[in-house]
Amino acid sequence: MSRIIVGLMRIAEKSKDEVSSLIHSCLDNGLNKFDLADIYGAGKCELLVGEVLKDEPSLREKMYIQSKVGISKEGGKSYDSSYEYIVTKTKDCIKRMNCGYLDCLLIHRPDVLMDNEEIARAIEDLQKEGLIKEFGVSNFSPSEIEYLLDEIKTPIKYNQIHFGIGNTVMVDQAMYTNVPSGDMLLGPDSLLFYLKRKKIAIQAWSPFQYKFFQGSIFDEEKYPHINEVLDKYAKMYNTSKCAIASSFVLKLDKNALLITGSTNIDHILEAKQGEDIPLSKKDWYRLYNDLGNKLL
Repeated sequence: MSRIIVGLMRIAEKSKDEVSSLIHSCLDNGLNKFDLADIYGAGKCELLVGEVLKDEPSLREKMYIQSKVGISKEGGKSYDSSYEYIVTKTKDCIKRMNCGYLDCLLIHRPDVLMDNEEIARAIEDLQKEGLIKEFGVSNFSPSEIEYLLDEIKTPIKYNQIHFGIGNTVMVDQAMYTNVPSGDMLLGPDSLLFYLKRKKIAIQAWSPFQYKFFQGSIFDEEKYPHINEVLDKYAKMYNTSKCAIASSFVLKLDKNALLITGSTNIDHILEAKQGEDIPLSKKDWYRLYNDLGNKLL
């Protein structure tokens, strides 16, 4: 199984045929995991996948489809992890995609008003109905996951975290323990090693974005230093800058996965090349340091 997940957040303006072509190209190249959310394109992204699956139902069993619920934009943005919301929105996702079930359902954002008993009951009922197979979260902290685990019996398989060469906060947190670090918020346990210990796989989202949606790290005009460093390691390993950036993420943990945001199959396959790059531990640290991060 590839460790690359194809993010379909940006397909809303594409045609059904274009989405079908993208899905087929991914499957032909060993990429079978697809990531969506009910809010992507205000539901249109899921609808387009549904149109493809309606015409080609045989594709369903070749695909691992995960989607996320929990962000509401009705009457202003808010988060909702209530029983009714999770169950209703999950069923809506499945209906839009004509997919029968989700391979994995994720709660999109932590909800400070969430009730772990309600969430546990929703996940249990959805699994009993055969509507979801696995469960995960997105952007959750250790304490928020622990709160869910107090009630939820099914394993939490994934936590989607914003991580990549342009945003190394999760690693910085672990690296700078007991060191003054400006505005960095350090808890009693770093997220990275909490997830490792709990065997919750990291799914790195927007791995090629700088900070929080400040642009692609491959924009040489805006980020010349990042591109200079990536180019250096790309030449060392005889590969592309994208493959090096992908390898940097995948080296983080043997179970780590990377969610691409591109709808261009060539770019997606560049990210996939990162799976095959034998980036050494020494080079990983050198790369981290060359990007401007401190090694103490």
